[in-house]
Amino acid sequence: MRKLVRGPHSAETAGEPGPEMPGEHLVAHAADRWARAVVGILDCPFDPKTIAMWGKAIGVSEGALRDWCKVAHCRPKRSLDFARLLRAIVQSEEHGWDPFNLLDVANERTMRNLLQRGGLSDLLSTNLPVTLRGFLLKQRFVTNDIALKALEQSVERRTTELSSGRAADRPNRKDS
Repeated sequence: MRKLVRGPHSAETAGEPGPEMPGEHLVAHAADRWARAVVGILDCPFDPKTIAMWGKAIGVSEGALRDWCKVAHCRPKRSLDFARLLRAIVQSEEHGWDPFNLLDVANERTMRNLLQRGGLSDLLSTNLPVTLRGFLLKQRFVTNDIALKALEQSVERRTTELSSGRAADRPNRKDS
């Protein structure tokens, strides 16, 4: 039996296989949809503090985004906090780890609570670079393995697209 893969339901993912459900050859559509929503805010110029702001940033309604989280077995608020911290970590690769400038959090108590809820308390007191892999291993916001696998695949796709886009943007130089 051949693996079933996602059909061309969107221009970004046409023909690319999605995450598979464990022990099966079916695409985990709900997890893939959730992962694409999370990855959708990684390059957002602002920190979306609410689910409504997250939805607006990726072009979907708050209700649809809540539904996508629920059917992927991820709580909407935890998914938002997960996405916000993931965005901050990705942004820190270019701008350095400074959580108060990467996240729209007004005071240290709120920041500490956000990081503690995710099992990431030590991130407040460090100036060391925070890695994506380290975050995914330590975080407690999302525990659904299928959703996390879908996220890793979506992040890999994004990285590949960014790399190929940068290569295409470089001028073609000929050495004489």
